[in-house]
Amino acid sequence: MSFRLRRKESVADGIHRVLREQIALGVGALVERKGDLPGRIHEVRRCLKRIRATLRLVRPHTDADTNDMENMAMRNAGRKLSGARDADVALATFERLAPQISRSAAILTRARLKAAVRNSRRHEIPSCQFTAIALEVRTSGHTIALMNFAENGWLLIAPGIKKSYASARHITRALREGADIEGIHDWRKATKRLLHQLELLQSALNKPQRKLLRLLEKLSETLGGHHDLITLAAHPAVSKSPVLRSIITLKIARGLKKARRLAKEIFSSTPRTFLGSIRAGWKDWRG
Repeated sequence: MSFRLRRKESVADGIHRVLREQIALGVGALVERKGDLPGRIHEVRRCLKRIRATLRLVRPHTDADTNDMENMAMRNAGRKLSGARDADVALATFERLAPQISRSAAILTRARLKAAVRNSRRHEIPSCQFTAIALEVRTSGHTIALMNFAENGWLLIAPGIKKSYASARHITRALREGADIEGIHDWRKATKRLLHQLELLQSALNKPQRKLLRLLEKLSETLGGHHDLITLAAHPAVSKSPVLRSIITLKIARGLKKARRLAKEIFSSTPRTFLGSIRAGWKDWRG
């Protein structure tokens, strides 16, 4: 299932289609009994984020209360999986840093992190909870499927694209001088939302905008890496290793420097100019 609009379908039909597909994928990963658990959780969370980004894209032309309610339902479903995800992320992030600390410290820290992973899987996400979350997503999906749009075509998506770009740009500019964890978290969410919305339009993007999409992917990955380092740093096992804490602090600083460099290039245009460039590619693509 391709997360993108098609040239020969109406925009409204395309939005409904990608929402149905992402809901089906998310529910399928939740009820699947086989496969890698961290991989399944990752797939579900990605589907939920794409659904939420799409809902935000069309919010200006839907019933706002219904849109917000279903967006919140998808957010709450994702949060129920965050504990298990954080434990796995902390361990995976540590493994990338482990060669930089002593073997004895690595063995001890790894054992503590693996214990946290086992504990999270045992207590936070029993199989019945996966089924319950799947039911929540499917129920919300029924409501989303019945949503009506007040517009179609370019007018359906243009206000949402402009607003998402303006929001991410505003947060970027606000974080120029300094940033706290909450501010960077908001930056990461705004960047990811814009990224998913542009993924929907990727077939219509011209060459400069495809480059911007790739830069957004890098920025999202960099900010995601920052979040992973923060997650690892907050784990009690890390407090036992001053060397590891120092490595994490250095990598966080380098990551933020890279993120600001990428953002400077991505958000150099005004929202109006950015939307105009997307519109130009859209017109060429749709004919």
